[in-house]
Amino acid sequence: MSSGVRLSYVPAIDGLRALAVMSVLIFHLGGLLPAGFVGVDVFFVISGYVVASAAKDLPAGSIREFVIAFYARRLLRIAPALICCLLVTMVVMACIVPVAPDGRLTEINTKTGLSAFWGFSNFVLAGSSNDYWSPRAELNPFTHTWSLAIEEQFYLLFPLIYFTWLKGMRRLAKIILVAAVIASLVMVVVWATRPVFSFYMLPTRFWELGLGVSIFFFRDSLLSKFSATPRIFKESFAAVALATLLLSFFFTNSNRFPWPGAFAPVLAVGALIISILAQPDTYIGRLLAAKPFVQIGKISYSLYLWHWPVVVFGRWTSGMETLGELLLAFVLSFVLAYLSFRFVECPVRYSKSVSKLRRGAIVAIAASVIGVGFLGAIGIAIFRSKISLSVTKDPLNWRWDGSWPSQKTGCSTTRSKTSFGAGQILVISPAGCAPNDRTLYVAGDSHANAYAALLDLYARESGAKVHVYGLPGCGFFNLRRQISAESADCQQFVRSVLSDLQRNAKGGDFLFMPGLRVARYLDQWGPGKQAPNVAIDEVQDRPVTDEAIGLLKPLADAGLQLIWEAPKPVLKAPPFRCSDWFNRSNPVCHGGLVVPRAEAEQHREIAMRRIHAIAGQMPAVNIWDPLPLLCPGGLCGSPDAREPLLFDGDHISGFANRMLAADFIERFGSGK
Repeated sequence: MSSGVRLSYVPAIDGLRALAVMSVLIFHLGGLLPAGFVGVDVFFVISGYVVASAAKDLPAGSIREFVIAFYARRLLRIAPALICCLLVTMVVMACIVPVAPDGRLTEINTKTGLSAFWGFSNFVLAGSSNDYWSPRAELNPFTHTWSLAIEEQFYLLFPLIYFTWLKGMRRLAKIILVAAVIASLVMVVVWATRPVFSFYMLPTRFWELGLGVSIFFFRDSLLSKFSATPRIFKESFAAVALATLLLSFFFTNSNRFPWPGAFAPVLAVGALIISILAQPDTYIGRLLAAKPFVQIGKISYSLYLWHWPVVVFGRWTSGMETLGELLLAFVLSFVLAYLSFRFVECPVRYSKSVSKLRRGAIVAIAASVIGVGFLGAIGIAIFRSKISLSVTKDPLNWRWDGSWPSQKTGCSTTRSKTSFGAGQILVISPAGCAPNDRTLYVAGDSHANAYAALLDLYARESGAKVHVYGLPGCGFFNLRRQISAESADCQQFVRSVLSDLQRNAKGGDFLFMPGLRVARYLDQWGPGKQAPNVAIDEVQDRPVTDEAIGLLKPLADAGLQLIWEAPKPVLKAPPFRCSDWFNRSNPVCHGGLVVPRAEAEQHREIAMRRIHAIAGQMPAVNIWDPLPLLCPGGLCGSPDAREPLLFDGDHISGFANRMLAADFIERFGSGK
């Protein structure tokens, strides 16, 4: 460069990496740093600078030559440890994480892991509508790959800008880069109301990586001006920058992140990089260049990769709440990081055999290895039930969306799903069965879907078609609150279902309305992450019952038979998370897998009163009560979970579907 500034290894940059990775690690290990997640933003700025400074020596004869050389270097740096971590994590997940139906905590885990091979796991996470702090993200061993995905997507744009700079069009390159950074800042401000998208996606994160590249592009002018300042200013500048960064680890508001929460720490780390480059021997520069920081910085990539699966698998098993468990996870993270760095990263990155290969060959081989790893991960996912150590791998007892043989030979069903407003309609059609012109309509939330196995058998045994209207989180007359108190999507869904039934249902058809009509003790992720529950107010009987009668009476008057599901028992611990030898001691399981029947009866008194009040004014109402069938003795539940009544705290299991099917079919399955 014209200034003659050496672009050599800077130990303090590794010290900054150490600061970043340790903040993330400590945050994930019990939240001792309330905003340690800011460390990822530190990584982004560092990566932008380091990638730009490292790319200056790449061949620039043509854009094709430069891009191939750039990707060869990046693949050697990123791919080996990433593929190893993804495959090992996939195997461990298959062994110990419960096998769950769609809609449960593990719904997107496999999708996230598979997409991480190709650098778009952030799309999967953003599409799930679950933010970084949600239970689904916290129990997904691949959540942390979102940041790698952003960097990999950044690498698609970076060569185009950088090649312009290399070819001498530096003013143009700077203009393009600054414009992209400003556009990204505008997007993160505008989309602050879309926190999931703005957190996970490159357009709202580009400015952080772009700042690092900008420091490299404007390095000459920045350092010449900084070098001319007094020593006291340089020391103060570095100290203020570090103090700002450290304070951000404690005081950044996650509800206002990445904007404006990331702005101060990103500027702070940018200032630290400038300070380190201009005056490496400041007190802060020497501190960051200290051997312990540098050594941690060197293994920071592997440490970031491996620490998160260790934390997540700890949450799935022991719970990761005691000091001993946290210390064990801390040590294990470092052990795995060192092994990965020593035996995976370095041997590939510094291999003499690899260095002799043409860069195009390196890219081709790396892509092939990624493809093989991806196929291996798919194989692990396909054969998960074969290697799983969890009792939940038994689909007949645990999955509510399964199917079991009908006593009627030659009779089967087909299933089809179509969108229905914010929800969907599942149609179960019998084929080769005795004809029945009656239709069973089912409307509700996830509790309606939890009867999928029972409804499938109902269609085969009765010969009737089944239509299931479903919208997760939208109870169809849950009797805990009025429809007008639900979300706009839920209100529209209920109105649409009623309208559709008015048009299509005929006299003699049934409308089955399952749902959660009592308060949960906990949700599937446990009491520490409990979903908000609306308390049932005893004085609100009339508004709730009058609304239900007013909306359903026209259907009943037209001959539609209404089936109200009486409340099932709910548990104080989720069986699918507490039924294996390696997770029974988890704090989420302390409530136990059984509840006294008398307590279950008492828990549903208000809901039962409301159901009977409705039935007293509508002769077409049938009350179907699963509780006596699920709790024939004094207890509801299965202490050893071999025959679970519920999958989580309140959704029935496959075993319960079988227990209830005969009674339901006998009462409502006969034809006209």
